Amino acid sequence: MKITIPSSLKWVIGIYFVITLLSYFVNLYSPLLYIWGFRNNMRFLIFAMMCAVFLKRRDIYTFLDILFGYFILNIFVVTYQFFFKGYNYNAIGDFISGLYAAGEKRGGNSALNWLLCIICAAAIIQYFNKEKSIWYLIVAIAGSTYMATLSELKVFFIEIIVISVVCICVSKSR
Repeated sequence: MKITIPSSLKWVIGIYFVITLLSYFVNLYSPLLYIWGFRNNMRFLIFAMMCAVFLKRRDIYTFLDILFGYFILNIFVVTYQFFFKGYNYNAIGDFISGLYAAGEKRGGNSALNWLLCIICAAAIIQYFNKEKSIWYLIVAIAGSTYMATLSELKVFFIEIIVISVVCICVSKSR
């Protein structure tokens, strides 16, 4: 079995490496700190490479379908946290993160934001490639904006515009 890494992923990793190296030389911080940060960020790119190399298209669609089911369940959990936990639980803003909640601790919003971005990007691309219906796209975007509103993820509204533009540009049926 010959393992090939997509050239677009090679470019992303190369550009990332050059940017981090330039940042290191401009800021002149500890080399150990650079190596630690590079390791932390590189693990996500290695994960992306492994997904691109070892997963087949139907595996990715299976994962996206499972993630969409998780997304639908998360809508109900976020609604429960916002409307039924109330201010006495401190379930406002950073405390609302759905299934990512860690009790009364903050910090689940970034994981919720990732979920929303992945679901929206997948729904937009699948809609433009005529793999999913308009209703799937509407549920994905409406559910995402609903959860972003309740959990006060203001940056998501900028991200959804960027995601939409990029997805429209890369979809097959332009």
